[in-house]
Amino acid sequence: MANDPKKAAYYEKMIQDFFASQSTVKAQMAVGGFEIQSYGMVIHPDGTAHYYVCGDVSPEKKAKIEAQMKAEDEEKAKRRRQYLERSEEAAEKRRQIEEINMQKSKKDAAFDDNISAVNVLSEVDRAVAIAAYENIANTFNENIIKSTIDN
Repeated sequence: MANDPKKAAYYEKMIQDFFASQSTVKAQMAVGGFEIQSYGMVIHPDGTAHYYVCGDVSPEKKAKIEAQMKAEDEEKAKRRRQYLERSEEAAEKRRQIEEINMQKSKKDAAFDDNISAVNVLSEVDRAVAIAAYENIANTFNENIIKSTIDN
């Protein structure tokens, strides 16, 4: 390069263009919330060049990202608490429904037992009523027969 002024001028222009573009690159990086920590250029023996920029998120952007992450974590925790509360409420409702069903089942069983007892009592009552009727009918018949004989 030192022996060839055209090559030297070519590479010098490449280097100047690189440094001239740095203010634009810094501005673009700043808009994105990044700070440039280092930058450079590598010219390879075949004449190609590579440019690099190393940077990090600016403290302001980092604080904003951390605040956003914290807000998201708090929102997730809030949703988890809401889901847990809803789950507990649903479980309590299921327990109440199960308790009501259990009580209804017990009442139905007791009612069925009472109906059976009523049916049994009804048959006993019917037998007593029939026996009483027959007794009254026999007594009536005996009285009629006696009165007919007495007359």
